[in-house]
Amino acid sequence: MKRQDWNADLIICLVLTACTLSPNAQTVAVILPDSEALRAFAPKLSEDLSDHLEVLDSSLVASAFKAVKHPDLFNMTTDEAKTAALAIGCDFLVLVRTGAERRTSFERPEYYESFAAIYVASSRTGRRVYWTTRNAEELSQSEADTKLIV
Repeated sequence: MKRQDWNADLIICLVLTACTLSPNAQTVAVILPDSEALRAFAPKLSEDLSDHLEVLDSSLVASAFKAVKHPDLFNMTTDEAKTAALAIGCDFLVLVRTGAERRTSFERPEYYESFAAIYVASSRTGRRVYWTTRNAEELSQSEADTKLIV
């Protein structure tokens, strides 16, 4: 599945959810932890989302999220997600976890898998409203990264 196809699913989910909550609920914060491998993934995702929603500046989002000082970004309670969204000033938190792994199998020689997991939490409820995972496999890590991003 191409990036445009699954990003379209994410965009449709966010737009429909935003429209049902409030006509003004369209502000999105994309958060990628500092230690993540695929740094180019979040900017591409933000660019795709910005065609339909207001995406907050990534440096401001990172600063506001660091002020919350939550130890585990991907294991927040609903109250912690609401608090983080309030501190950032957004209607939706888009949490992105990326990585790359070297793989082997009996069917094929060594290859690399790049992956992205995307979670969307509502600032009103703190609950997850959408999530998806995607991966790309290639013979080199840079090719797998590029395939996932493109």
